[in-house]
Amino acid sequence: FLTSLIVYIFRYIASIIKKCHFSNETCLIDSINSYIRVFSRGIPHLGFRPFDKFPLPDIPVYNCSHDRPIWMSFILRNAVFKGLENATVYEVKGFDKDPTKKMIRLKYQIPRIEVDGSFDYQTKIIFFETNGTGSIKFDLQNARFTTIFKVYIEFRREKRHLKLYSYESQLELDRMILLVDNLFADNSDLTIAINKVLNTHWLEFWNELEPNFIPTLSRMGVNRTQRFFDNFSYDDIFLKDDE
Repeated sequence: FLTSLIVYIFRYIASIIKKCHFSNETCLIDSINSYIRVFSRGIPHLGFRPFDKFPLPDIPVYNCSHDRPIWMSFILRNAVFKGLENATVYEVKGFDKDPTKKMIRLKYQIPRIEVDGSFDYQTKIIFFETNGTGSIKFDLQNARFTTIFKVYIEFRREKRHLKLYSYESQLELDRMILLVDNLFADNSDLTIAINKVLNTHWLEFWNELEPNFIPTLSRMGVNRTQRFFDNFSYDDIFLKDDE
């Protein structure tokens, strides 16, 4: 039954997304973009999970030593990442007949990414200590990703399946807009003032967030990409040389 189900799913995918020859970058760009449009919201009866939005694990944005006279910890919690369904792939490299010889690289652009979540923080400045919790929203505009990964081959039933052993993502932004609520519960004016400062100096805040944010996305990318290659053999998703 399981084999029949996999065959049915594969035939369904093949019927709506065109297959390409190895190394045909133009065809691969069109095919991957078709996959994003068709499957971003999931197909539950076929076992495909949606990826138009997905939860992120807790991310420590800033956490310095509490032994200092001035310190701060700021943790992003319960965050949801939204916007991947609007991604457009514009460069594909490395899907060759032997994919182990080169790194595989994808470049894609997302007009707008929204990250909604909550936060908690603690801070101390000399003798002044404060803490708080609240909601936070990131609006990342014109996000341009470069994703690079390496693979090795694992044979199953005489077919090649890809196994990832290296995965890296890079992200460039045009702008980040922040909305932080309830930063100071008893002083809304100070919360508004801090929001203005954060949005004026968004790049500095992003530089603090990026070292933890990007590896989190990379780990999730590994899991989702590996799941696809576990289900489908590398040779089956491409056309044969004589086709």
